[in-house]
Amino acid sequence: MPKLLPHQRRRHAAPGPSLLSWVKARQWMLLVIIGAFLLYLLTAFRLVDKEPPQRLNGVILSLLRNSDLPDLVKSLNNFEAKFNHRYHYPYLMLNDEPFTEEFMDTARRITSAQVQFGLVEEFGFPDHINATEAHEKMAALTYEHGNEPAYHHMCRWFSYPFLNHELLKPYDWYWRFEPHVEFHCNIPYDPFKFMAENEIKYGFAVVSRERPYTVPSILQATKDYLKTKNFPMSTLLREFVFEEKDDSFEICQFYNNLEIVDLSQLRTRDYQEYFDFMDVRHGFYFERWGDAPIRTIYMAAVLPRSQIHHFADFGYEHQLQTSIQCKRGRYWVQGTQDSPCCSARHLVIVMVLRVLIVPQIKKAKTRPDSSAESTAPPSVNPFEKLLQEANSLLAEVKALEAKSAHYNALAEQIHADETNGIKELAKVRKSVKAFLRRGVKSIRSSSPASPASKRKKIDHDVLHAPPPPELRESLAKLERKLKQVEFHYPRPPSIILRWALGSTGPFALRPLKLRLAYKQEYESFKLSMTIVSTIMAAINWFFLDNRVVDALHAFVLLYYYSTVTLRELILLVNGSRIRTWWLTHHVLSIALMVAIVIWPKTYCYSSFRISFLQFSLWFGVIQYLQYRYQIHRLYVLRSLDMAGPMDVVGDGLYAQNLERDFTLLIPFVLVGQLWQLYNGYTLGQMWRSGVCAETHTPVAATLFLILGLGNAFTTFRTYISRRGKDRKSLFIHEYYSPLSP
Repeated sequence: MPKLLPHQRRRHAAPGPSLLSWVKARQWMLLVIIGAFLLYLLTAFRLVDKEPPQRLNGVILSLLRNSDLPDLVKSLNNFEAKFNHRYHYPYLMLNDEPFTEEFMDTARRITSAQVQFGLVEEFGFPDHINATEAHEKMAALTYEHGNEPAYHHMCRWFSYPFLNHELLKPYDWYWRFEPHVEFHCNIPYDPFKFMAENEIKYGFAVVSRERPYTVPSILQATKDYLKTKNFPMSTLLREFVFEEKDDSFEICQFYNNLEIVDLSQLRTRDYQEYFDFMDVRHGFYFERWGDAPIRTIYMAAVLPRSQIHHFADFGYEHQLQTSIQCKRGRYWVQGTQDSPCCSARHLVIVMVLRVLIVPQIKKAKTRPDSSAESTAPPSVNPFEKLLQEANSLLAEVKALEAKSAHYNALAEQIHADETNGIKELAKVRKSVKAFLRRGVKSIRSSSPASPASKRKKIDHDVLHAPPPPELRESLAKLERKLKQVEFHYPRPPSIILRWALGSTGPFALRPLKLRLAYKQEYESFKLSMTIVSTIMAAINWFFLDNRVVDALHAFVLLYYYSTVTLRELILLVNGSRIRTWWLTHHVLSIALMVAIVIWPKTYCYSSFRISFLQFSLWFGVIQYLQYRYQIHRLYVLRSLDMAGPMDVVGDGLYAQNLERDFTLLIPFVLVGQLWQLYNGYTLGQMWRSGVCAETHTPVAATLFLILGLGNAFTTFRTYISRRGKDRKSLFIHEYYSPLSP
């Protein structure tokens, strides 16, 4: 073959109508496919991960102003984190003036639930109230909120007119939610559903005492209403709400800035008549009747105690709450003192004691007596105090020396026990395996259904010749116990680990808590590095074309594979099960990243660069989604006692879990594996054409081909083993194999 001139060589190497050039010319199409795939997979994983719980027809209602936005952001984030991110109950936010666009956009960004915004039109003086007279009466009220017309409007509106709002009519339940609040406890259940199942009509979180001088005529108005209806004073009204004294009375009320109500209880004719009767008494404006005493009096009058519930486990705190605690509030907290989450008021008291009072008490205890100081003789030697401190520190060091000697003795004893235990374990393991071989051989030889060839075969599979149930259970129990004992002893380190850290390196992790923490750190490291490398690949593809930045991306991958390999080898020593191909995959990936890091910016590198970045982006996205799915599956298997505590998540281009839901990922995983093979083929063709003289090209081509073939073979073998009917069922295979890479 004649030797080509440089310009002829470039012409021969110019990209023609190949698959690589076709992909380059249609990068926008690849972006659309990746975007659609991400949207589909995120939706699918949301459905696979956990189905949304069934909700009742409830709504979270808030009466707000535009100026409440900063406080609403804090409270809404807290409420979503503690409760509504699981149930997605809709929000209904009302205002007596139109909400701003900033307010509505901010509220919608905080929650994924539906948010409705509405305008309150009945927010003002009713027709039977003289506004001038009401302003004069309110001006004479010197207590808190007395001369605030908006506060009086709010109290009257929440007492009844809010029920007539068109946006609230479709709902059967409502939860009142306000800014300036905080939930200190998680709410893992649905309060709406809890109330419906237990036939509870009204729920509250805080009990407070209403100041009698703010509602001086409400007791007589209540008695007059009960008299017109021929209703006796209920037990709740007598024992909880009202406490009459010689010349005054006291009201204990549900502090209803948080209330959960069955709206059918408020939409009755009786409640409307009760409100109308109280409304014409002018107490909402001539005094400071609040919606809390109105609601409390009615609920206590018509409901038995069993249909009113105190949600003491919310840890609810109203940050602007200035109400005085009612002593009779203990009426509702019987049996709730042992709640797993203490109330917000208790939390505040404890914090104040710790921050303010306790340091002062300690300071007072350590303060020297002034009389003793006045009578103490002056120090003669200025170095005497230093000598005393030195002797004190020397005594502490000697005590620590004794503890260190005890610690070293314990460590030596643990090492000796571990060495002896490993030796005994090897003997027991040998005996158990020999027993299993004899047992399986005798079972198969006595089975008439087994062919002669199978009777001679000795392995751990007992499904071909079903043994008696008692024997099979004994074999499984023996195998399980052996594995449980093996788990507590370290395995011998691999040759790579001995080369890297030495033959006597600190491989074993003790105790089990430390091993589990190391495994969790390993999985978090994989996830974070996957995200970082994927972002870097996207930035290099879309925005940058610099060899130094490309090398930095490849170096990040090199660091990732090197570190993960060492960590997995340490996990192997400490009881994790990791496939041999998975470790081989990492070692080959290390070699591939080394070749790419030191690859100079030649024509071949520039031609291959875009394809490699696209593959890295695809690989990172698939790896992240597969990790999220498998971490959930691993949690489920552990909860079902089908996976060991040191099992790790297997990410990469293959997986063992080919169940119904996981098959969503299989086509995209196969695309990644075919892409690896295509990269190897493309690089091989470049090298064979004579254009690429550097050795990086054939090395990278060979490694891509090996990785693609290995991943494809592993995926195919896993698929066949999971779908095949002839599956092994010995305990060691079925009990420990799920999700091990």
